[in-house]
Amino acid sequence: MFTPFVGLGHADRKFLISRATKWCEENLPIHHSGFPPDVKFRNMGVGIRGKYDAQFNTMVLSTTEIRDVRHLLKIFLHEWCHSVQDFEGYDEERANTSDWYYLTNKWELEANRYKVVWYLLWIDIKRELGSSPTLTEQVVLGWNKFYREILGF
Repeated sequence: MFTPFVGLGHADRKFLISRATKWCEENLPIHHSGFPPDVKFRNMGVGIRGKYDAQFNTMVLSTTEIRDVRHLLKIFLHEWCHSVQDFEGYDEERANTSDWYYLTNKWELEANRYKVVWYLLWIDIKRELGSSPTLTEQVVLGWNKFYREILGF
């Protein structure tokens, strides 16, 4: 969970994205086309962690702005939500990257709520790897479960 993103190899990233996609398909709404978004990694510049391209049903995740595995899962879930919002008219081109926009825009507020369930995805990944969460992870996961209940998500 706290493994630095830069320390992940191609196979590790591929495994995490594959597992995250499968989990999202089973537990969250999916893009209206019935196909999950493609995922690409690239350097997107300072402060940009990810974006969803509605035209190509593709998530682009940063290779430089993601801190660790936990952060990767949160960004993935956030962009997954944007792929679902595509049906409702989400438009990345009109999106603004100011702090005020992220605090008030309905699309971003909903996508930020998706981040809260990252710990459910992490538990599934740990199970897939045949291990249990560490004591530190259990504390973090417990707090996230509490936040999820407060937010009603």
